[in-house]
Amino acid sequence: MIEFDTGFETLTVEAITLPYKTTTILHSSETMQRTGYIFLGWYDGEGGTGTQYTTADGNMVRDWDKSESPTTLYAKWALEQYSIKFYAGDNDTLVDELSYNVETETITLQPYEQSGKRFIGWFNNKNYQIINKCRKASSTQKFPSTSKIKMF
Repeated sequence: MIEFDTGFETLTVEAITLPYKTTTILHSSETMQRTGYIFLGWYDGEGGTGTQYTTADGNMVRDWDKSESPTTLYAKWALEQYSIKFYAGDNDTLVDELSYNVETETITLQPYEQSGKRFIGWFNNKNYQIINKCRKASSTQKFPSTSKIKMF
């Protein structure tokens, strides 16, 4: 019997039985969904360390070679990275870019300096309608943890 440890209490996977020296398709990234994380495969070490047994698509990379039962396979995850791009002026000049992930608490938006102009904040649409903005370098704005954001 193979038991699966996803590393997240809210994501559980049912155990299966797999005969010794055989292969099959195990739980894949299609079923292993966790907001802000990318599933990389199943491994025999805690936290997704040790020997790899499947790829992210669930295909086994080796025959099942464990004779003890039950045996636990552990999910390996990577943080999905998101970006915020900052554009300035009428010609949409990219002036800065930040990356973040679901573990990022807050992001400090830095003011943009341009000769002869006063910076009033960053906006998340090109029509400059105030939706999310930061007026000072010391201010922080909490962003959704699963978005790619373009600021103007």
